[in-house]
Amino acid sequence: SSMESFTRKSWIRPTVFFLLAAVTGGFAVKFYIDNAAQWEETAAGSRAMNQECLSWMGSFYDTHDVWHFLSAISLYFMFMGLLVLEDDMVATPRCKIVVF
Repeated sequence: SSMESFTRKSWIRPTVFFLLAAVTGGFAVKFYIDNAAQWEETAAGSRAMNQECLSWMGSFYDTHDVWHFLSAISLYFMFMGLLVLEDDMVATPRCKIVVF
C-alpha cells in the first residue's frame, strides 16, 4: 500500500540530498547573476570593471569562482539524491517492480 511505503524511512535520505541541492543551487544562482565579467566590453574595459576578490574566500577567489564551487556542490547533492532514490528496491526481484 502507498501509506505503508511512505511510513518507511527510505524517502528521508533522497529528500535531504535534494534539499541540500536546492539550497546550494539557490546560492549558486545568486553568485551567477552577480556578473564578474562583461563580455560586451573590450578586454581592457572588462578588466577595469573587475571585482575585488572575496575576503572570506582567502582573498583569492571572486564571485565567479564561488559560483563554480557552489554549482559543483549542488550537482553532487542532486546526483546523490538520484543515486539513493530507490535504495529500498535493491533487494526486490525485478519481476516484482511495477514500472507502469
